[in-house]
Amino acid sequence: MSVSFENVKIGKEYTRPQLAELWGYKSYQALAKGIVTPAETPYIILFITEEKQPHLTQYQDSIDNNILSIEGEVGHTSDQRLIDAEQNLDKIHLFYRKRHHMPFIYYGRIHLLYYEINTAEPSRFNFLFHRKTDITKQFELSFSRRQASYKMVTVLSLLDTSSSNVVSGIDEVARKFMEFYETRAKLGAMVESEKMAMARVLDLPFSKVKQVMISNPVLYLEDLLEYDKSANLLSFKNHVINDLDEEMLIFIRRIALKNLYDYYHEIGGLCDKGLGYWGQLESYYAQRSIFEQNFETDHESKQHPGEPVAEKMYSSAGAHESRYVKRLLSSYSLRECSNINECEKMLEDIAGRVKFFGQIEFKKEDIDHLGNLISTRLASNLPAGIQYVTEKTPAALAAFLVGQGIYYYHEGDYWTPVSNSLGLADVNWQAKIGQEYLRTLVSFGKPVLEVSGFHAYVANILLHGGIPQSLLPEFFETVIKLLVHKDVVEPEEIKREVSEWRIEGEEYNIVARELFRLNKKKEDYLQKKEQSEQILQIRKELEQLKDEV
Repeated sequence: MSVSFENVKIGKEYTRPQLAELWGYKSYQALAKGIVTPAETPYIILFITEEKQPHLTQYQDSIDNNILSIEGEVGHTSDQRLIDAEQNLDKIHLFYRKRHHMPFIYYGRIHLLYYEINTAEPSRFNFLFHRKTDITKQFELSFSRRQASYKMVTVLSLLDTSSSNVVSGIDEVARKFMEFYETRAKLGAMVESEKMAMARVLDLPFSKVKQVMISNPVLYLEDLLEYDKSANLLSFKNHVINDLDEEMLIFIRRIALKNLYDYYHEIGGLCDKGLGYWGQLESYYAQRSIFEQNFETDHESKQHPGEPVAEKMYSSAGAHESRYVKRLLSSYSLRECSNINECEKMLEDIAGRVKFFGQIEFKKEDIDHLGNLISTRLASNLPAGIQYVTEKTPAALAAFLVGQGIYYYHEGDYWTPVSNSLGLADVNWQAKIGQEYLRTLVSFGKPVLEVSGFHAYVANILLHGGIPQSLLPEFFETVIKLLVHKDVVEPEEIKREVSEWRIEGEEYNIVARELFRLNKKKEDYLQKKEQSEQILQIRKELEQLKDEV
């Protein structure tokens, strides 16, 4: 049997002998190294032990949230293969354990996020794994296939009634489910679409409501929810529970609330009277309703610097979100915040409703003010300050970094203006802040570009800011004009054209890398040739001296 991950389950424990037997190896010694590359397969398998035996090389390896940080082999044997994995269509799989002699836990596929090549010491690599993101995508996909509000309300009811957000009595969940629709009815809001049973909630007995919930949303969420009929319990599936931490709960709640709003927006059932049931949902509706009323009468608000481009980049729903969040920020300016925590409170809620941070309207003055507040927090104790802003105010830090990219990125230089704004002279903090920014994107469920190298940070910052102001003239001159000249104006045509550019760019990069490698090889050869000639010359001079003596 060849190496395959079909029967290897994420989150399960495995030993090297078990895997060797599963994959048909005669001995587990074939899997004894930390980095294993089975012959004639597209796999790179990492066996990482955090606390190693004393007699072994003490590589510094660790997992923090969704990021694996490791040191490469001392001999650098696998460095280049790890770097080129995506390009070569190799798949990197991770087995990880906290201490030697313990079984490994299989984490699934991981993706290179950052690397630092060293020669005198091991190279460093950071990888991203997406277990939590994959689960939230399952929820998002299920909610998007909605014909009613039932699925979102069921999940929110389970979250609000379950012990440790894991399991709850089916009756408790059903009563919370019923309460949501009763509250809407009592407030005079549209309860549901007329064809749905819950539209007549005030006429339904509890037993009927419970039946509706079990026969509809619980059934259609069977990949994510577990209903134990004999015990009358409702819970999440085990694969969800395994990753159900505070971060995951925030993800699921945000996705459910967003889809709940979208559904009522679609059927014309928005409510601005407050719902009294979920505080966060009450705020969500109220703010949305203010936007809906104001946006119809005021179309003259200032556009984001890159909005004409953003409108093409983001979906129509995303553009709608962007306009809404601009309206919200115009009412609550970041400049009104007296400290970084107030900004965080404002941005945390808003950031959860857009796909890209740059869809929020960041005025230049807001970003400058945000920079001053962060700088004040860092001033007295830099390490403690960085820890505080990355852990306690991640949305504010992300907004600042994205805003810096929009307004101050110039000729390939991103970090200098950031450093000047925060009053920092030491460049070592860049990797720390960049790493925490990527974690923030993951925790908020935002898109993350899987870019290798130190540029992963800047690439993802610029991704969320759109086209920087300094590059807008060049963008319109070299991109927009070219597309118009070629009569490429329809969205699908633009996508195809840009895809072709990317393919051409990748081909160019491959050639450029190969040219760089050959030039380096040529330089090494010429250097060795020169050294050899010098040695020969010295020998010749020594021979002449011997003859003279």
